[in-house]
Amino acid sequence: MFERLKNKWNIKSNIQLVIILLVFTITGSLSLKVTKPTLYFIGINPQRFDDFFLGNIVYFIIRVIVLFPIYQILLIIIGSLFFQHTFFKNFVLKTMKKMKLISK
Repeated sequence: MFERLKNKWNIKSNIQLVIILLVFTITGSLSLKVTKPTLYFIGINPQRFDDFFLGNIVYFIIRVIVLFPIYQILLIIIGSLFFQHTFFKNFVLKTMKKMKLISK
């Protein structure tokens, strides 16, 4: 399994693979922690949606939409702190191309 990831991501060493997996772990957890305060900062909190039909679902969808760019930014920042900037920059660009958010 790890050899397949190493080949897919063009990684040479097991240490680099461990660092990359660690960055994904840290970034995933941190992005979830940062999203809620970010929403509060811009004035979006769950109580605003109490009066709406399916307000919790609307809030959840907004949170996921805000989570995505936060995750992408944190992925590059945390990856850079672990000296893997090039890998994560390319990873983010590839993800955004697949989602048709950017061209080429």
